[in-house]
Amino acid sequence: MIWNQELIGDSGWDGDFHFGHINPISEIELADLIADVDERLIDPIKDRPYFSGYNTLAKQFIERENVLFARHVTGVLAGCAVIYADPELFSQAFETYIGIRKSFEGQGIGYKLTNMEFELCRQKGMKKIMTNCHPDNIRKIKLNLQNGYSVVTDQHQIQDYLAFNPKWAGKAFFIREI
Repeated sequence: MIWNQELIGDSGWDGDFHFGHINPISEIELADLIADVDERLIDPIKDRPYFSGYNTLAKQFIERENVLFARHVTGVLAGCAVIYADPELFSQAFETYIGIRKSFEGQGIGYKLTNMEFELCRQKGMKKIMTNCHPDNIRKIKLNLQNGYSVVTDQHQIQDYLAFNPKWAGKAFFIREI
């Protein structure tokens, strides 16, 4: 499935948005994007105890087949989002990664990728999507709130998330009804 520039309006972006196996993404280019984004994170992925390499992480993301991405007309991978959205396995979808290459920030790519996540969730019959981030990651928090997420404050719900994935300890959680 391809979403083109017409869907995001006049943001100055000159490229396409993709999901699926049309114009597929490679592990190498995804690993390069993750490394580029990681340099600017408050809590870099490479510093986390479970990190085993950008190529390994890219391979894991691609194998799950829920990678949405933006490719500039030059062929450069500008950004991507990864979600787990399988109603047979989960009661809600989970955004596990979203990142925009530094040279493409501020062009509405994160906003569009997030809205593509919502559309994919709808297509799969999911009713909610959760995401999380470091509590000091202001850019991600703003993106979440601009896209209609609510901050999860219910401690029982947070404990359920942490029971599902202990790696999320210390994160701020956000939920959105689709």
